[in-house]
Amino acid sequence: MANKTKQAQALYGNQQTSSSSAPPVPSSNPPTAAFVLLLIGGIIIMLFGLVAVLGASLISSLPTTTAVSGAPIINATEQAQLQASSGAIAAEGALGIVCGIVIIIASIMVHRQSKIKTWSIVALVFSLASIFGGAGLIIGFVLALIGSVLGIMHK
Repeated sequence: MANKTKQAQALYGNQQTSSSSAPPVPSSNPPTAAFVLLLIGGIIIMLFGLVAVLGASLISSLPTTTAVSGAPIINATEQAQLQASSGAIAAEGALGIVCGIVIIIASIMVHRQSKIKTWSIVALVFSLASIFGGAGLIIGFVLALIGSVLGIMHK
């Protein structure tokens, strides 16, 4: 019996296992599906926000008078409405960019297995917030939503 104990000590060393002092070991199966869905959803949301901001800047730079005579193309009320709508589009786009960036960061943190549930909840909150920023043509929102739920459910 003592011989088997010596063999086990030779194979495994004299390790004392203590669960309280050992650092947490990441699971061997990272939430890859959650990572991929969050990353793609975040990219789509961010790109849609960027397109919205660029579109708003194009709308606000439209000429309001003719080049030759200087006569107004649209009246002052229409010009004010155009400027207000381009500002609202730019604000939605900026929200989409911010939400997309945070979702991308959350996806990277989920892939690194650093507080998977916490970062999945962050991604869920910002994917829900992206609804007000265009939601990446809905597909970005749906992908980020599914990815965050998968991350939350990961064991």
